[in-house]
Amino acid sequence: MSKPALLAHICCAPDASYVIPLLSTEYDVTGFFYNPNIEPPSEYERRLLETRKLESLLGFPVEEGTYEPAIMSVSPWKDSRLMNRIGSRLARKYGLRFLEADFKKKDGFRKSVAISRRLGLYRQNYCGCRFSQRLPAGPGIHPPGEQAP
Repeated sequence: MSKPALLAHICCAPDASYVIPLLSTEYDVTGFFYNPNIEPPSEYERRLLETRKLESLLGFPVEEGTYEPAIMSVSPWKDSRLMNRIGSRLARKYGLRFLEADFKKKDGFRKSVAISRRLGLYRQNYCGCRFSQRLPAGPGIHPPGEQAP
C-alpha cells in the first residue's frame, strides 16, 4: 500500500535532519525549501546547499521556492501552537490538508542537533531574519528555558 504524499516545509537542513526521517515512516515526503525572511542572500544560499546535501544523504526529493529579500516546528524558538493554528486556518480557506505537529516533543530539537552534527551539516546560530541577527550569537546560545547542550 502506498503512503500518502506530504509536502514538508524546510527552512534549514539541521531541523529537517530529524523530522524528514520521522515523517517518512508514514508519508511519502517531498521537502519544500523556502523562507524569504532569511538574510543575507548568501545565508539563504548556504542553507539551500545544506538542504540539497541532506536530500542526497537521506534520499528524499526537495523542491525550492523563489527567494525574495514559515516553518518546521522542531526549533524551540518557534511557537508551534501558533503555527498550527495559522496552518489549519489556511488549509480550511484553500481546501488543503495540514499536518499539525510539534516536533520539539520527545527531544526533537536535541535529536536534530545530534543528527546534523553526525551528518556534518552547517548549523546556523540565528533563525535567518534580520531581527535575529541583532541577538548575541555563538556556541553559548541555547533555546529559551533550556541549558546549553
